[in-house]
Amino acid sequence: MSQLMIADIERFLRSNPGAMAKEIARHLGTQKSVVNPLLYRHSAIFLPDGKSCWFLVNPERMTISLKNAWVDSASFEEALAVAGSPLDFDCSVVEFMVPKGCKIMIDAAARILALCNQLVLLKKSVSIDFSACKTTMTYFNRLGFFDHLDGQVNVLPDRPKWSAAQVHHGNNDGVVELAAIDHRLPDETIPKRLKNSLVSCAGERYSQSAFTVISELFGNVRDHAQSLIPGFAALQHYPKGGKIQTVISDSGIGIVGSLQPVLEQKYPGIFRQLDF
Repeated sequence: MSQLMIADIERFLRSNPGAMAKEIARHLGTQKSVVNPLLYRHSAIFLPDGKSCWFLVNPERMTISLKNAWVDSASFEEALAVAGSPLDFDCSVVEFMVPKGCKIMIDAAARILALCNQLVLLKKSVSIDFSACKTTMTYFNRLGFFDHLDGQVNVLPDRPKWSAAQVHHGNNDGVVELAAIDHRLPDETIPKRLKNSLVSCAGERYSQSAFTVISELFGNVRDHAQSLIPGFAALQHYPKGGKIQTVISDSGIGIVGSLQPVLEQKYPGIFRQLDF
């Protein structure tokens, strides 16, 4: 609980530097007597001035720490909600910490990959620290994560020297390694590969519906993302949990970015009702 509170205080001080302990406590919905010991105990993160106003020691650095458990897209978004989005804050250094026992599912891996590449595009310094959890680093290598991760991202302890995804590509129906969706030269075999893997794991009855949905999503990324960063697709079967996750991702303008201009022009009444 204290780690969550520390992250929440960090986020608050990024937006409110120089806040006093009573203001921080009010934000957290707790007492000053609870907040003060945390602030003084973590002197490497929080710094008071002569008027008992609090600041971050290094406001340029943002650390996003994941759980030492299974991490899916929902729990990754929770970690971002606690720390704040590095896309929104004026920080120049962003680090992702992968603790011992952290097992990252493919939907969360896709978010980390997209976010890292987007941050590099914004000229931020980015690192991912797998030092305490090398098994997850091995899984990411098998998935092809590092093949698509921008070369400027610092990987700790070391970026893999060879790609397990390229060596074992297509050897397991339960894994479709990350494949780039580049609108300039799209790989049109991706939907069929995802469909074949899904059918192999879940059954032939899903063949047509799976191909229809996957093809539509693939086409949306190919035709409408409008991004300098290629999108990507992947699949992972989790037999023990009876779950199949398919990821089709892009770093484009998104639904809001696509619809907002159209709504404003063609449906101004609906546009005025929405909060963008």
